[in-house]
Parts: sequence; structure tokens; C-alpha cells
Amino acid sequence: MTFPKSVVSIGKYAFSESGISGELLIPGSIIEISNYAFYDCNQLTSVVMEEGVETIGWHSFSGPIRVMSLPASLKNMKTMAVDPYINAAPSSGIFMPQGDLTVIVRSLQPAVINEYAFYYSFDYGHLIVPFGTVDAYKAVPGWSHFGEYLQAGDVNGDGALNVKDVVSLSAHIMGNRPSPFDERLADVNGDGKVNVKDVTLVCNWIMQRNGNQN
Repeated sequence: MTFPKSVVSIGKYAFSESGISGELLIPGSIIEISNYAFYDCNQLTSVVMEEGVETIGWHSFSGPIRVMSLPASLKNMKTMAVDPYINAAPSSGIFMPQGDLTVIVRSLQPAVINEYAFYYSFDYGHLIVPFGTVDAYKAVPGWSHFGEYLQAGDVNGDGALNVKDVVSLSAHIMGNRPSPFDERLADVNGDGKVNVKDVTLVCNWIMQRNGNQN
């Protein structure tokens, strides 16, 4: 699916119950995603939003979504904006689980979102945040209910961000199999790909952290 640059908002129910499948890329030219825009898309497995998206409405996304990448430009998410469940039947009112949801965020400062934006992910979802920001996200309602908190870039899982992560990430990109290696933490910039851009960003973070410590 390709969105024209002239489109700045996706309207209510625009793609609800559609056959969109696989990964959905929402360009930064779109500022607002309205209520129920992608509701009950039962083949939609991942969503990547580019920088520029600011608002996600009520029940904007529901379906078997396993991964969602959110931009640093995000300012507002409404109640149950992301729902990795779909209705079992039109009139049943029963929601059937479709698997764990992993949310990747890129902002160093948590956006102030509705406390129930990820309602159906309470206590079991996975939140991947920029390295060193876990405590900040845990302190903000809406981000404080995930079951697991992970730090982007710490691909070897040792709780530190250093040259070991750069080496492991580079080896992974070259087709090797470094161990230990958590691929969920490798897409540092949240663009849905693992490549040299992620290595560069990790290097920049390390240099910034070292500079702040000197």
C-alpha cells in the first residue's frame, strides 16, 4: 500500500476489516490516524510508523499484530489505540488473543498517552525503548503496564551498551550468528530493518554516553 504525500490523515474506518496483510508502513506525511482506521484487519502482523505521525485514535489498530514501531514524533494515543486482538464473531463480544505484542519506541522522552492505550497488552506485552530510558517509561501511565522492558541496542543482553553490541550487530548483518543475540533489539532506529543504520546509531549512542560521563 502506498499513501500519496498529500494525505495527512487516515479517516475513521478507512481500512477497517480490509485484507491488508503482513507489514504496514505508514509514512511521516500522515499526521493523524483516526478511530478504527485499521480495525479488525485480521491479516495485519506488523506496523511501522515513520517520523511525523502524531496521533493514533481509539481502536485504530486491531488484529494479529505482533510488532509495532512508534516514532519519536508521537504525541497522543487514545484509549485502546492498539489492540492485538480481533473480535471472534461480529456479535459475540468475545475477544480472541492473537499472540504477544512487541512495541518499539524511539523517543528518549515518553509521550504522554492514554493510560489504556495498550489495554489488551497489560502485563504481557514487550516494550523496547532507547537504551537507558526504561525507568522513564515505567514512570508514565500508558507505558507502565508492559510485562517486559528491553533496551534497544543491547543485543547481547548484558545490560550495557558498548563495543560488544556493535561487533555482534555487525556480525549479524554480515550473515553470521553471534551468540547471545536478541534480534528484537537489533532494529535500533525502528524502521523495520536491521542494517548499517542501526550500527551507526548504536555507535552514536555510545559516544554520546561516554561524552556525558567525561
